Amino acid sequence: MNGQGAILVVDDERIHRRALGEMLGPLGYDIMEARDGQSMIEAIGFPPPDLILLDVIMPGDNGIELCRRLKKDTRTQTIPVIIITSLEDRRAKLEGLEAGAEDFFVKPVDKRKLTTRVKNLLKAKEYNDLIRSHKDNLGREIPTRTQELQATLIALKQANKTINQSYLDTIYRLAVAAEFKDQETGRHVRRMSAWVGIMDEKQLGIFSRDAGIYYGNAKRHRCKQAMGRYIQCH
Repeated sequence: MNGQGAILVVDDERIHRRALGEMLGPLGYDIMEARDGQSMIEAIGFPPPDLILLDVIMPGDNGIELCRRLKKDTRTQTIPVIIITSLEDRRAKLEGLEAGAEDFFVKPVDKRKLTTRVKNLLKAKEYNDLIRSHKDNLGREIPTRTQELQATLIALKQANKTINQSYLDTIYRLAVAAEFKDQETGRHVRRMSAWVGIMDEKQLGIFSRDAGIYYGNAKRHRCKQAMGRYIQCH
């Protein structure tokens, strides 16, 4: 397939298919032909054509019914359809447009009008295909990006928790170091630590996690007192 696009001409009369092909082929389009609805389905295949020229009066399903089927199928509903007929019938034209056709031409077809309309429809389809492709790509990327963001937030929370704990431990060590300048105060700190452990198991009857919180609060309280003395000494 070349860069101009592929056009499927559906008409039960070969002379009409050839006439339309001679109008559009020299402009660089790939021209495919089908004589009825069944051969049209077979010709669509994959990848499908970029545009379909569809005659109304054919054996089996007529062009309007075929257009309706194309527009209901998600695989073909975005393909522009131009209905071409020998009937100068306003009702047929309305039925074709209601079935989803993008335009309606009456034979004999004006070459200039047809080529201009084909060019515009193919350009519009190209833009629409790009938009759909972009939306599909976004739809695939959003869940992945969301998971990555959630993982990053969890890692940041854990890092923040670790930093806070390290900060408290550092303050506590500095405070204890200051208190241990006085041996009696140092012994008092050790007694308080042992007392919290005994209260955890024998007296308070609380779970280890809660005891840890209690001990942590006591530890911070001792930190404040010790840091106050550390600052006064320095």
